[in-house]
Amino acid sequence: MKREIIKAKYWWRCCCDSAFGWGAAWCRDGFLLARPDYEARARERLIVLLDGFKRLGLCTEPEYAAFAKSVASEQLSHLPVLDKPGLQKLFPRLQENYKHRADVYPNATGGSTGEPVSYLRSKLQDNAGGGASYEMFKLLGWRPGMLRVSLWGSERDIGRAEKRKGWWKSLLDDTTLVGAYAPDEEVFRRFVDTIEARPGCAVYGFTSLLAECARVMVKNGWQLAPGAVGTAWVGAEAVSDAQREVFYRAFGVRLRDHYGSRECSTIAAECDHRTRHINPRYLVEAVDHATRRVLPAGEVGSLLVTDLFNEVTPLIRYEIGDLGSVDWGDCPCGRSGFCLTELTGRTAGLFELESGRKVSALFFNHLLKEFPTVLQFQVLRDGLAEFRVAYTGEALSADEQARLESVVSHLLEGARVTAVYMEQLDRSASGKLMQYRDLRDEAEG
Repeated sequence: MKREIIKAKYWWRCCCDSAFGWGAAWCRDGFLLARPDYEARARERLIVLLDGFKRLGLCTEPEYAAFAKSVASEQLSHLPVLDKPGLQKLFPRLQENYKHRADVYPNATGGSTGEPVSYLRSKLQDNAGGGASYEMFKLLGWRPGMLRVSLWGSERDIGRAEKRKGWWKSLLDDTTLVGAYAPDEEVFRRFVDTIEARPGCAVYGFTSLLAECARVMVKNGWQLAPGAVGTAWVGAEAVSDAQREVFYRAFGVRLRDHYGSRECSTIAAECDHRTRHINPRYLVEAVDHATRRVLPAGEVGSLLVTDLFNEVTPLIRYEIGDLGSVDWGDCPCGRSGFCLTELTGRTAGLFELESGRKVSALFFNHLLKEFPTVLQFQVLRDGLAEFRVAYTGEALSADEQARLESVVSHLLEGARVTAVYMEQLDRSASGKLMQYRDLRDEAEG
C-alpha cells in the first residue's frame, strides 16, 4: 500500500512538472526576482508578443515599434490603452485573422459586457496559463487533491465547467458547484451539507452569496465541524471587513480575496498575510482615468492589465474597469513582487423581491448573453415590483424587447419590467458599472 502511495505521488509530481512547467515556473520565479530583473524579463516577453501581433496586422501603431527599441521599462506608459469598447472593435479583426486557424478559438467573456477574447488552443499555452493559475491557487491555500465546493454558478455555469477539456478539467472534476443566483435557505443548507460531506475542502464563491450564507448559518445556529473547511476565497465582487467577519464566525476560516476576470483569469490572490499578490504573468498599472497618466505607487487609479501569455489577443494595457493601487513589496510569506494595495471592484450584492426572496444582480450577466447585440446592462428599480432593464449596444426590435421583458419579469416573480435602450449607463464612484440600482434609496438619499 505504501509503495502504491509513493507511486501515486511520483505520478502526480511528473504530471505537475510536465503540465504546469512553463507557467508555474514563470509564476514561482517571478516571486523570487528583484524588481529590475522581473521587469526586464516581462519586457522581453512583451516584445516577443508585440512582434507576433505586428506580423498579424495588430499593434501597428508607432508607439509599439518604439517600445521594442527602448530599454526603459517606463516606455510601457507610452503604449495606447485598450478600453472595453476598443476590445469590442478589435474582435472582428481577430475573427478575420484567425478564421482559418483551428488552434484559435473565440470566447465571449467579460461578464456583463461580454468582451470577446480569442485564445490559442495549444498544449504549451494551456500549460502556461494553467500553471500560473495553479501557483496562484496555492496562494489561496488550495493544494492538489483538495476537493472544492462552490457557491457560485447557475446551471449554465455548471454546464460550462463540465465541458472543460484536458488536464485543467481533471482538477475541476473535484469541484462541486451549487447554483445559487437566487438562493434561499434550502440552497444554503444544501451547500453546507455538501461541505460536511467533503471535510477539509476548499470553499469559494460570489462574495455576497457566501456572506449571506454565513449570515443564515449564524441566525439558524448551523455548525460545521472543526476542520470542515480547509481554506476559502471569494471572487467576482469586492469583499468588506464585515463580510469577512461573519464568514469567519460561520465557517471557522479566514476568507481570502481572489481577484480576476473572465478576460484575464486569476490576476491576484491573497496569501496568509492578507497581501494581494499579483500574478507574475500580468503587468498591472494604476492610471488616472481621464489623462491615462501612470500614478505613483500606492495611489488609487484605474487598473490596466497586460497579459504576457495570450498570444492571439493583444490584451496590452487593457482597462479592466476597476479602481486600485499597485506597489512593489516584500511579504512575510517569502514572496516579492507587485501587489494590489487597494482594490475597488464590482459589488453587485443581493436585492430582495416583494416575496422576500433574494436575487443576485450577477444573475443577469448570463441572461443578457441570450441577446448578443446588448453590450452592457443595468437593472433599475423604481418600486417594490417595478423594474427597468437599461441596456447599451444595438436597440432591440419590438419582439426582442418584449421577450426580454417577459423573461426578466418571470425571474422577478411577475414584477413589471420595461426594457430601455440608452447610449450610456451610470457608473459607481470607482468607475465600475453598477449592475443594480435601487432608485428608491437614491431618491431618499
